Amino acid sequence: MHFFRLLNNEKDFVFNTEEPNKIILQYFGVEKAITKSQLVEKFANKVWGDNDDDAVKFAILFYIHSFILSEEPTTTVIDRKDFDLVELGKYIDYPWSKNAFDLLILHLHTKIKHDGKYLITSLGYLTGRQKKISLV
Repeated sequence: MHFFRLLNNEKDFVFNTEEPNKIILQYFGVEKAITKSQLVEKFANKVWGDNDDDAVKFAILFYIHSFILSEEPTTTVIDRKDFDLVELGKYIDYPWSKNAFDLLILHLHTKIKHDGKYLITSLGYLTGRQKKISLV
């Protein structure tokens, strides 16, 4: 599987949120904010039972949010779009690498202390005179 697609645009993936998502309704109860920790708990408890198709969908969601995006487990809310991508089988064409890169840059912005002489551009490069960068 190729999770890192570069040719597709995130904006090409629009779903009808008026329709309920089967995975969310069946395994999480209602359409609400679902955290990564809730996904991990459902995955660990194998809530899908004998449903192999749903087991694969949970494995894909778990992989995306644990390894590709590698987010903080308790406060990270998983987008409804991610459930729709997996439910409809369109996750394979989604540009996950762009999301992962954007999260990395956001994380770096919060962790790097600087004295105003450094700038991380949207491409992730340091500019300016590079004296000292300390990570928290």
